[in-house]
Amino acid sequence: ITGTSGKTTVTYMIRSMLTKLGYKSGLIGTIMNIVGDDILPAKNTTPDAYELHSLFYLMLKAGCEYVVMEVSSHALDQKRVFNLEFEWAVFTNLTQDHLDYHHTMENYLQAKLRLFKMCKTAIVNADDEFSEKLLDGLTCKIVTYSASDDNATYTAKNINYRADGLEYEFVGYNTIRRMRVKTGGKFTVYNSMAAIICATELGFS
Repeated sequence: ITGTSGKTTVTYMIRSMLTKLGYKSGLIGTIMNIVGDDILPAKNTTPDAYELHSLFYLMLKAGCEYVVMEVSSHALDQKRVFNLEFEWAVFTNLTQDHLDYHHTMENYLQAKLRLFKMCKTAIVNADDEFSEKLLDGLTCKIVTYSASDDNATYTAKNINYRADGLEYEFVGYNTIRRMRVKTGGKFTVYNSMAAIICATELGFS
């Protein structure tokens, strides 16, 4: 299972890559749930534990090899994903989206942090102001990405914003690959990097 900390775009990008690579996978997210080729309605970003494990069962029966899911801070706080083990967890950023529930940014961060204590590898946006706090004390493998810091595991270089999307060089582990994405904005650089890193960490070229 790959868990993303409440980021719809990254979740769909990862599943799209797996599909293109020929792997059957499941998706659990805000807009819909996908079991192989079947689309199911989604009531919550992350379902309650009973529905969640029911979806896992359906995915297993359908022959899914991977599950990609959005893990909301609400779900983490309410223990809906209690006792799951994630292969990878992705942290894109922390904004003020859910302060009506968490009340403070510290509470919000602590809720998200639970996901990264349940995973084997944390994939973290080093450019986010809360990344250092998130990384502090993690015992899992850590992979970082950045659009500006050469000390990150992976870096986006020579970003070119175009009318039809953007291009950049994906640099890491002594390799450089030219990326082209059909949507614009710096957030697309971060979202696509996170998805590419998941595929790379899975062992795909």
